Amino acid sequence: MKLKNVLFAAVLIMAICASCAPAGQTAAESSAEQGADLPQGQTEGAAVEEKARDQTDGLSQEEVRNFAEELMSRAAFPGTDDSEGAGYDAFDEEIKLYRDAVNAENEYIKEYNAGLMDCAEVQIVSSSNCYQDRFIQEEVKFLNAVIQNNYRMDEDNQLRFVSSSEDFVLFTHKRDEDGNYQIADAVFAEKGDKLVPSLEEMCSQVGMTPDECLESQAENRVSVLYDLKTYMEEHPEVKGIEYDGEIRTAEELDAIWDAKLEELYGDESAD
Repeated sequence: MKLKNVLFAAVLIMAICASCAPAGQTAAESSAEQGADLPQGQTEGAAVEEKARDQTDGLSQEEVRNFAEELMSRAAFPGTDDSEGAGYDAFDEEIKLYRDAVNAENEYIKEYNAGLMDCAEVQIVSSSNCYQDRFIQEEVKFLNAVIQNNYRMDEDNQLRFVSSSEDFVLFTHKRDEDGNYQIADAVFAEKGDKLVPSLEEMCSQVGMTPDECLESQAENRVSVLYDLKTYMEEHPEVKGIEYDGEIRTAEELDAIWDAKLEELYGDESAD
């Protein structure tokens, strides 16, 4: 939880502040100027931080990272799209479109795997976004590294592991007449010896390499821990979830998640 709530939220805050500043004005100057319109005692930074935390609550570390990079690119290259100066409204809309797309993709994955995996009453999907087009065009592609874990509830209200599946999926979303992005196509990479050649073809469509996708899947295996912990927080009746052959509490999952983040990112995941 440290990395998501501290590091990435901080990057988001800086990005949002920068993206809201008028051309030729720094984020700090914009913050000072706009502070006059805020309630007494509340700074622009505090208002932005509150907004960022509210809107990104529930997103995975990879999703928050993607938003940070997206907004920072806007700050670095102002005036390249219609979002300049849109401020909170543009941020809200971006978050909504992303959430809707991710939710639709996760449901698609569950339906796709329904006849391929050992069935179970609980399905938890973890998705790491390798590539995403911006929501400024009719057609948007998402290249995701996806993991689905299935569980059954035992007599002690503990989730026992049943089955798992890992995939790379290239989703194509198309904007409908209401401005929403519906899934128009989903291509799954092949597995086994055919994985890398299949990924090469898939990645060539979005300017990536198979190694970059494989790295995202490695990160996604760590994100699974966060998703399991989040599931327990949202379902207090669940007393534990099986991970790596043992039943774990939410606190234990959090501790393992922190340790694995440290392995992946070193000092980046520290307090």
